[in-house]
Amino acid sequence: MEVRVDETGAVISVRLLVKVQPECAESALNAARACRFSPALAADGQPVASTLAIAVEL
Repeated sequence: MEVRVDETGAVISVRLLVKVQPECAESALNAARACRFSPALAADGQPVASTLAIAVEL
C-alpha cells in the first residue's frame, strides 16, 4: 500500500499496489485513511510531506 502523508502527518491519499479482494481492499484503505503519522523531517528539521510504502497482510 502506498500512503501519502502531508507535513502535519495527515493522510492525503492511499492506494493499493497489488490487487486483492474488494472487501479486503476497502477495509485496508479505510484503516490507512484513519491513521495519523509523524511527518518526515527535512535536513533542517522542518516537517515535510512524504510517501510511505506499507506492507499489509490480508
